[in-house]
Amino acid sequence: MAGARERAAVADGGQEDCGGPDADAGHRGRPDPTRVRGKIRLWRQEWAAAGGEVDRAAALTLPHLLKCRKQCDESTNIGKRDAFMLTLNYSNLHRRAELTDLLVKHVKILPTGLLVTTATSKMDRQAKGSTEFLADRDDIRLVDRAKAWVSVSRSSTPTPLHSPSSAP
Repeated sequence: MAGARERAAVADGGQEDCGGPDADAGHRGRPDPTRVRGKIRLWRQEWAAAGGEVDRAAALTLPHLLKCRKQCDESTNIGKRDAFMLTLNYSNLHRRAELTDLLVKHVKILPTGLLVTTATSKMDRQAKGSTEFLADRDDIRLVDRAKAWVSVSRSSTPTPLHSPSSAP
């Protein structure tokens, strides 16, 4: 009879009935949700009692950006790319995925700043994208760094903005 039991375990995905109210409703293999719901209720009460605030990491400050950017050797193509990426990320507060999805065609260089189109983002449920104007500043020189990197990375096909392979 052990063979029939093994075949039944394989048939239901190798999971046994975990009991609980869902087991009787035909949801074999799922854990009892009442324990999880109780833990979530307790967590919500503790979170609200603590002030209900999310503990977030501090944003990158200008002094830290300048310190990081000092490490970039802007006489090399990779250094130009790194300095531009740091400055762009600081200016537009991109998430990593948004920054890596940018293409050269998504950045329009204007005399007083950049027009950056983020194709999609985590918060963009309809995938419409958004375009932001980033004003240049004397302390970060965003336009100069964009011009330096785009001149290095120009090619006939759309390339990722961060791609070192597009550099000559």
